[in-house]
This record gives sequence, C-alpha cells and structure tokens, in this order.
Amino acid sequence: NIQDGSVVHCDPERPGDPDGAPCLIGDDVLVGHMAMVHGCRVEDRGFVGLGAIAMNKAVIGSDAMLAAGAMLTEGKVMGARELWGGRPARKMRDLDDAAIASMRMGVAHYAENARHHAAAVDAATQR
Repeated sequence: NIQDGSVVHCDPERPGDPDGAPCLIGDDVLVGHMAMVHGCRVEDRGFVGLGAIAMNKAVIGSDAMLAAGAMLTEGKVMGARELWGGRPARKMRDLDDAAIASMRMGVAHYAENARHHAAAVDAATQR
C-alpha cells in the first residue's frame, strides 16, 4: 500500500554508478502518506512511516519500520524487525511480536479496503 502524496523514485545508471539506484518494493509493504522512497529497497512487510524518507541504496529490512518523519540516509541498512527513527535515522530498538502483528494487521486492513473499493466501483459501473 503506497498512500496518498508519496513519491517513488529511482535513478538510472550513470558514470561511476553502473547499477543506478532502482526502487525495489517487496510484498505486503506499507508506505505512509507523504513518504519518499528514493532509489532504495523496502523488503517484504517493511513499513515506511508518514513523511519518512529513504534515500538511494538504503534498505528497509523485512518486518522493519522507518518511523514517521525519519530520514534513512544513502546506503544505510536496517535489519529485519528493527525500528529506526530520527533525522538522520538510527536504530532505536528491535520490534517485538506485538508490533509485527500490528503492522501485518495494517496490511490486511488496506488490502480489504482495496477490495471494497474495487467492488463499489464495479457495482457503480454495472448500473
């Protein structure tokens, strides 16, 4: 789920950087409103908080959370199940099972929301 006002950006290859900075987004990811994911990788079930920024070649690990308003600077790597926050972002703590479960409920909520919206649009076009 990539929420309203977010920016997803990538950089092409260029001199000195033959790989460029692709933006790779895994499965069951949540990207909050007004966030920017810029040439980074968000692994499966990663969470990017409202207004957060992840820069080129940064990695948000699986089941990890970049807190609202945080800035993950270029090349920084968040491990699985870690919470990072601040500007620049730094590790704050590991996420417990309850936090992981809450993030997964958020994913399920937005998937269900999409199904309801698609059904409503379909019903409206059938009239």
